[in-house]
Amino acid sequence: MPTKLLPSTGDAARRRTSLHTLQQYTDAQLLERFATRNSETAFAILVERHGPLVQAVCRRILHNSDDAEDAFQAAFLVLARKAHTIQKHQALASWLYKVAYRIALRARTDISRRRDQEREAIQSQLPPTPAEAAQRELGELLDEEVQRLPEKYRAPILLCYLQGQTNEEAARQLSCPTGTVKVRLMRARNLLRKRLSRRGLGLTVTGLSALLFENAAVAAVPANLAGATAGAAAAGSASPSVAGLVATTLKAMCLTKLKVAAALLLTVLVGCTADGLSQRASASAEVKQLRPADPLPTSPPAPLLVVSR
Repeated sequence: MPTKLLPSTGDAARRRTSLHTLQQYTDAQLLERFATRNSETAFAILVERHGPLVQAVCRRILHNSDDAEDAFQAAFLVLARKAHTIQKHQALASWLYKVAYRIALRARTDISRRRDQEREAIQSQLPPTPAEAAQRELGELLDEEVQRLPEKYRAPILLCYLQGQTNEEAARQLSCPTGTVKVRLMRARNLLRKRLSRRGLGLTVTGLSALLFENAAVAAVPANLAGATAGAAAAGSASPSVAGLVATTLKAMCLTKLKVAAALLLTVLVGCTADGLSQRASASAEVKQLRPADPLPTSPPAPLLVVSR
């Protein structure tokens, strides 16, 4: 009778050790491991770290849990497709936040278009209370302005306020001194206050901080959603609705890159043209300096006077 092989306790211990080791990796190291080895475990750790942030922004824009889950998965699948292109110095939280925000907006537009054709579905939904509507509007307004911040200001806001990291933790992740993080946070808050004020929302520094903390990503991602997302990233597959969002987002990113490249090319061409004209003008001036001076104009000879005798 053949002996039944049981799982080795040594193998299980090695897997636990490997998981613990990967959890100490930076985002850049985990991305590299996923890009080079298609490590589902490495990607699952990234989902665990940044899933609450992505889930929160998707829920603030899409008020339906199924729609928010589709946008959530799409954001991480775009990350899986672009893992090899993300620069090591980039803050992954900031990159994911911006991608998730745009995907959620696209999903909301598509959903609104569908529901315009299904009036009964709209009529069956209970409208939000005035307090809920005001809270939603504040959250969406904050997301819109945060994602418009320059990268160097957006990253510390997301890490320290929406992900709850300390200044020291954010500094380690951003590879910069703690003092730099503090200065960028101060400038980011001032910039946010000015932009929100222009949109009719006057806030003190304390009020803005409170609004940011209210929208912090505190809800954990459901285990089944996190596991399904990591598995889909490793397998390269997704449901039709999620795949559609991924394809649309990747196309938009490609078009944006082409526009940036075209703008840079145009700038170079304009610069070369200006340099060429400048060199031509300089050469013309040098030629004029080397050309012999024109002779001074002489007056015509005086006519001879004929004296008659």
